[in-house]
Order: sequence, then C-alpha cells, then structure tokens
Amino acid sequence: MSLKLEGSSSNRAAIGARIKVVARTSDGAPKEVYALVNTGGSFGCSSLQQEIGSGDATIIDRIEIVWPNKERGLQYFVDVPINKRYHIKEGEMELSIMEQAAFEFKTGESHRHHHHQ
Repeated sequence: MSLKLEGSSSNRAAIGARIKVVARTSDGAPKEVYALVNTGGSFGCSSLQQEIGSGDATIIDRIEIVWPNKERGLQYFVDVPINKRYHIKEGEMELSIMEQAAFEFKTGESHRHHHHQ
C-alpha cells in the first residue's frame, strides 16, 4: 500500500506528518505500522509517496495522519481496502485512489516513430 499526502495549511509536501496504520493479519492479530513523511534526502525526487509495508496484513482497520499543522491535528480513515495507492489531502475526509498504471503509456507509443515510408 502506498500513501501520497498533500498538505494544505501545513506545507504542501506534508513534511513532518506522521502516519499510523492499524491493520490485522489473517489470523486476526493486530499490527501497527508507523511512518514519518520526510524529504527522502534528495530534492526534486517525488519520494514523498510513503510505501507502507503492510506485510501479512489482510485488513486495514484505520489509517491515522497527524499533520504538522497543530490546529488540524488528527485525520483518520477506517476500513481501508488493502494493496491500493491513496492520495490523502489535508482536511479532506475522502481517500482518493490513485491509478496503478502510471507509466504504461510508454508501451506501444514508441513503435509509431519507426515506420518511415
């Protein structure tokens, strides 16, 4: 599962936001995963997408985000389908699912340029 956070009143890249994922494995055991949004070290890199290693989790009970802006505080989502990519905007109560096929437009396109008469 991956999460892309977008701040509004906090910084747009949501740097400093803390993520907590509460999940359950197939045998019902609880599992908590924590992540902190940071710059990823290199600027210009879009690694502000957080890959959350849910491992053997089968159900996500809750995703909590603590935004850097203290007034907004906690934002959370419950009963989230697993193995998706989500875009979360600060202050919005909806999770947006990002499409998986981000780079597939390159396949098949390059063939057109090789057919010279």
